[in-house]
Amino acid sequence: MPTRPPARDDLFHSLQNARDDLLRVLSRRSQKPCHTYVAVTSLEPEISRFRDEGILADSAAEGLIAIERRNLFSIHGELRVLAWVAITLVISGLGILLQQNFHRLGPALVLSALAIASAGLFAVAEWRRRRGVASSLADDSALLLAALLLAAAIGYAEAVYKLLDNYWSWHLIVIAIAHAVAAYHFGSRVLLSLSITALAAFLGINYDLIQTNLFFSYDLAVRGYLCAAILLAWRTLNLRYARRPEFTEVFDHTMALLILLSALTLVFESGSRVIGLVLLLPSVVAVFLHGWRERQQAFIFYAVIALLLGLGNAISQIIGDGAFFFIYVLVSTIAAIIFLFRVRARFREAA
Repeated sequence: MPTRPPARDDLFHSLQNARDDLLRVLSRRSQKPCHTYVAVTSLEPEISRFRDEGILADSAAEGLIAIERRNLFSIHGELRVLAWVAITLVISGLGILLQQNFHRLGPALVLSALAIASAGLFAVAEWRRRRGVASSLADDSALLLAALLLAAAIGYAEAVYKLLDNYWSWHLIVIAIAHAVAAYHFGSRVLLSLSITALAAFLGINYDLIQTNLFFSYDLAVRGYLCAAILLAWRTLNLRYARRPEFTEVFDHTMALLILLSALTLVFESGSRVIGLVLLLPSVVAVFLHGWRERQQAFIFYAVIALLLGLGNAISQIIGDGAFFFIYVLVSTIAAIIFLFRVRARFREAA
């Protein structure tokens, strides 16, 4: 497989890492924690001094000074959000267009257009991959659009031609497998997320909820834990055989959210509140410890929010929704915010 050169946004992140290294050097020289320098308006004098002393190369110093002067900054995150919004609008507009012109176009033409568009985008992505072109935001967006068009084609074919008949929900497994194959081929975490989403959707509708006319939170929690178990096995196989370590973070975040939300689903149901708390507390501890060990603030945020919601629901059932409960919510929220900021500062010092 050809090796891709680093993405263009890596230059900015490299300079940011260099800035963090500079903060650590200043911290060691002054024997002050790193976070005391975060509020500094500009590190330009220190950068210039290190350049004059020969500690920093001229090119690195120029890049760092550009960051300090705000002449160089990254809009990668904003562009990614805009790209996702644009893709969502394209898919929504396509759906409206097909709905309004379905009878005039016919199912064969609609299905062919979806398949050709998806295949064309995948072909362009494959051509760029084989040429070793650097992966960019445009490539990720094209892959995302191609995958969504493929999913639309599969779903449309099942809805029109009834290929799976009573087992129609299994077309979600077909979509999940297709997205997983593409994810591993292109090394795309976005496509992996789509595959996991399709798998979760399949597990969510695997029970005949329409016939029972009931939607038990217990069933929802079981499906959530089942999905988390499947992802754990998938994660293990991925590291052992597929050797895609960049996918591990996607699995970890999804599993953490699934086990916490499944436990919260039980907590919010009066008949299963006790078992929900029994499952929630160790889940919170496990997610928190994983975030602390890996120095990832997102997992600690998940754990703290889940704990607040779970305990808040339980306390509301004990003391009611009066003034004491309002005081608890206020105090616990402030304490959680302070705690998260302290954790963030601790991670920055340890970096």
